[in-house]
Amino acid sequence: MNTVINIQDHFKGSNAAATISTQDLAAELEKRQLENVFPIDVFHKAIQPYMQALIEHYDLPRAYVGLSMLTAYSSAIGTSYAVKQSQNLTYLPIWGCLEGISSSGKSLAMDMILKPLYSIQEKYDRQWKEKQDDDNLSREDLKYERLMTAVVRDVHISTLVRSVMPDNPKGVTKIADEILEWINGMNQLSRKEGTDEQFYLSAWNCRPYSGIRSGKEKFSIPRPFINVVGGIQPTIMYKLFKNDRDTTGFIFRLLFAVPEKVKIAQPDSSYVFEEELEQIHTKRIEQLYKALYVENEYDDPRMLTMDRRASKALETWRRMRISKINHMRDVRDMEIHSGILGKISEYARRFAGILHVSDLAYNHHAFEDGEISEQTMDRALQLADYFYESAATVYERVNTTVVAPAEVLRLASMVKAGYSYAMIGEKLYERVKITDNAKEKRAERLVKKAIQDYPKVFGAKNE
Repeated sequence: MNTVINIQDHFKGSNAAATISTQDLAAELEKRQLENVFPIDVFHKAIQPYMQALIEHYDLPRAYVGLSMLTAYSSAIGTSYAVKQSQNLTYLPIWGCLEGISSSGKSLAMDMILKPLYSIQEKYDRQWKEKQDDDNLSREDLKYERLMTAVVRDVHISTLVRSVMPDNPKGVTKIADEILEWINGMNQLSRKEGTDEQFYLSAWNCRPYSGIRSGKEKFSIPRPFINVVGGIQPTIMYKLFKNDRDTTGFIFRLLFAVPEKVKIAQPDSSYVFEEELEQIHTKRIEQLYKALYVENEYDDPRMLTMDRRASKALETWRRMRISKINHMRDVRDMEIHSGILGKISEYARRFAGILHVSDLAYNHHAFEDGEISEQTMDRALQLADYFYESAATVYERVNTTVVAPAEVLRLASMVKAGYSYAMIGEKLYERVKITDNAKEKRAERLVKKAIQDYPKVFGAKNE
């Protein structure tokens, strides 16, 4: 006789899952967003009035302003500084993703805060145009002219690694109004799976990258530095997680700026930005970019070491996060949070370096080797906490809305209707010449795997 069972009860009994409604989960995620407020006060006091003006008068989310500011500092610093811990060097690139509905202020935040970099790029563009118009320079001659670049939009990897980056050892920033432009643009020149993603994996922490082409043509970039920043709408966020980019950890190299509240930005049209306020930001970014000049790809960076207390603060923070992860019951959740922790731990050192160097600029101190203090690390860890939680929130939301295959949806409908494994087996394998017991066992394996891969589709939340 076939036993009728509630399959979800099987998972409750094994302490691996508990039912939860989509509405309850959405409410929990919204509550988490409201509580995870971007810590604007970690930035130097001199720049906070400028940031507050963008938040209050331009109605921009705090997270958009904060992440864009980190990107601007990082781009201006480039490879001129690195954080040294033991024998390891940590450079300071930032990959940022501003999540929000259309007209929420993503592009406006980037345009306002990255404006000094755009201005630098405009000067470079004019200089290159003059060279192109110079009758004394042939197309062959232009190949040997330095193509100065601060900001790029549309560039293939082959051009980037062989023409742009060698001429710009300090690094470049890729602006993608829609971050999917960047993701979808990978490997577009290759019919098969290409190496673009591998290049970016190297560039994320400035590991050497090289390649050999036909004719023994070899190129080498000792420390590729490229920042990436762009926006995305919540409804298509799941596309970033395709091809197991969450499991591999690739996607968690992105820092997610998630607004506390979903809304359209309403800038105050009557507000006029005080020139002095805007100049505080512009002058510091220009100072960092120009004063921290990098002559070539072998220039030694200025070194920032963490003092003993700063190192201890970071290690304590990591131990706390590790303890929470180790108490998770679901292996999949542990895997995801472990991936997030690994990337955010690296970013914590980068945040500390960025905050230290930007402090030097605002305090009018010389750009020299230095030591990261416990106070600076504490500020960096506030940023780390924000971005850890925002990554977890984004993942949870994507995990609840992921599009499951049709066969999984069919299984879920039968499970929710109270079908036993035997009943499911009879439905699925009615034309297969195997015993009823074999059908039941096969159905059981299929359902358990589907629930493990798509828990939210079955109304179960692994803990």
